Amino acid sequence: MEREYPSYAMVGVGVLIRQDNRVLLTQRRFEPDTGLWTLPGGLVELGEGIREAAKRETKEETGLDIEIERLLGVVDKIVQDEDGRIRYHYALIDFLAHPIGGEFKICSSELLAAQWISLDEIDRYPLPRELKSFIEEFVI
Repeated sequence: MEREYPSYAMVGVGVLIRQDNRVLLTQRRFEPDTGLWTLPGGLVELGEGIREAAKRETKEETGLDIEIERLLGVVDKIVQDEDGRIRYHYALIDFLAHPIGGEFKICSSELLAAQWISLDEIDRYPLPRELKSFIEEFVI
């Protein structure tokens, strides 16, 4: 199924990885949200559990192994085009996690950048609206 102009919503995962007073954010290369900083994550594959998808996506994007602490919540990501048609529709299941191994590096061509960001500096980074309120609710 196509990600753009889909016939139904797709399920994805996001991982808020926290270590000390920092969170790991990734900068997106592709739509939706090109150039914005967001959580590591991606689509759940057929037959894959959501926690396994979160661990796999984190490893594929950042090289890190994580331990999931808890479910944070579910976020709707619905993007309409100028004609009001649904261009993207994701139901994103977000987890809180911390790193337990691996080597931090950008491993995915889907990312422009990835870095640990101090919570004191998070306002300096352009974030999707949904993520900004999410971080304020669960982290800050």
